[in-house]
Amino acid sequence: GRRTAEVIPGAEYLEIEEMSHDFVYQVWPTFVEAMTSLAARTFS
Repeated sequence: GRRTAEVIPGAEYLEIEEMSHDFVYQVWPTFVEAMTSLAARTFS
């Protein structure tokens, strides 16, 4: 969680309040945006 992101250089912690143990469709846009940003940073 937060601590892991703190100790990994370049890591970002993203807390999605609506998300629980289920990956419901309401959080897909937030998740896709975060993953797209990560991919852009990784492959640029």
